[in-house]
Amino acid sequence: MLPCILFIAILSLASTAHSHLVMALPSTWGLDTSLENPLTQRTSNWVCGGRQRPANGPVTTIQAGQVLHVPVTCGEAIHNLGGAAYQCATDSDGTNDYHGGGGCALSIAYTSSPRVEDFVVFSVNHDCPRAWSTWIPFNVPINLPAGEATMAWTWIPPSTHAQPEMYFNCATVRVQGPSAQLTGGRRLLDHIYGVPGFSSRTPSPIYRNVLPNGALQISTSAGGGGQCQSGHARCTSDPSRWEHCASSTWYSHPVPANMRCVQEGSLISWAQRW
Repeated sequence: MLPCILFIAILSLASTAHSHLVMALPSTWGLDTSLENPLTQRTSNWVCGGRQRPANGPVTTIQAGQVLHVPVTCGEAIHNLGGAAYQCATDSDGTNDYHGGGGCALSIAYTSSPRVEDFVVFSVNHDCPRAWSTWIPFNVPINLPAGEATMAWTWIPPSTHAQPEMYFNCATVRVQGPSAQLTGGRRLLDHIYGVPGFSSRTPSPIYRNVLPNGALQISTSAGGGGQCQSGHARCTSDPSRWEHCASSTWYSHPVPANMRCVQEGSLISWAQRW
């Protein structure tokens, strides 16, 4: 009888160690199959899944006020996004990969070497992850400040479908939005679970139960000279970008490829890059 009980226990443990899910943006740090592994109390280096920002790696563009579609898929399908929904739902684990959903969050930190304390949650999708779907839509706040940053994707599965665990991937992003500074919002630090220093409680604090759905409220301070007159445009200290004013706020944009911004009085134009 004992061997049978032991065999069942081993099968139970194995069920929590099969394929899982990952944010599969091209700019995801350390994107490979192993990144899907869940983070638990035994994970020593868990911020960004233990990955670091690659030098000269890809960058994902985020537009403030728009919808960002993020691929969330099983590890074996990270290079097959077109067929990922079918591949993940029909592999040996089937829809078990999705652990009953629970909701996913996107957070941002305006640094290339972030600590968990640096991240502010800016968008949540309660219907994430979901079987037979790869691209998850996230609404982006209209006041998300412009600049290069680190974006985190986090997910805590329901305790009815998984052991105490969470998922935490990072990606390099560039926000096109108002020229401002992020000063406040919901901290990711308050929504970490099941890793060293953070409790594993029942039920797990899944995001669809503890965070609003959609773009979250964030606070910013005026940047780039503060308020402005709608319709005005200007070059910035970065010649590869320009700004226009709308609703008393400066919004940042890239200039066309291989060009630079030139300003004469109140007029701006493009010139060949040096």
